[in-house]
Amino acid sequence: RRPWSAAVLRNERLTRDGQPREVRHLELDLCGSGIDYAPGDAVAVQPRNPPAAVDALLYTLGVADPHARLCVTPNSTLWRAWLGAHDTTAHEIFSTRLDVFGVARRPFFALLAHFATDSDEKERLEEFGDPQGVDELAAYATRPRRTCAEVLADFR
Repeated sequence: RRPWSAAVLRNERLTRDGQPREVRHLELDLCGSGIDYAPGDAVAVQPRNPPAAVDALLYTLGVADPHARLCVTPNSTLWRAWLGAHDTTAHEIFSTRLDVFGVARRPFFALLAHFATDSDEKERLEEFGDPQGVDELAAYATRPRRTCAEVLADFR
């Protein structure tokens, strides 16, 4: 049956702390899945964000009812393939579709700037999203490993 929800048996970091990229060795429990997996095979992993962390973020963002049904109709082929056109909830989107607990990168800031309504916040987000603002981005997000969730809370 695919997709298969597998328990993580082993999650070991292969790169040293402080390196810009994390490489991990994962071992998954495929018992009962009927999936034959051999060394060298590829597997797609779709992690879920921790429910309590998603609840806390949605509360911080002021989402009144994170479990209210939403009809999502993406307006492009790319978004449709990624998100799908279906009934869902804000909680489900933040749990399974968005990497909100990963470190915020330049494109994230550029996207937020597009939607910002406060002129000061918009200007600051544009600085972080601009390739010329690499030092500001490093100081605010990259070096302290500030997550997208933290940025959303800062610029709400």
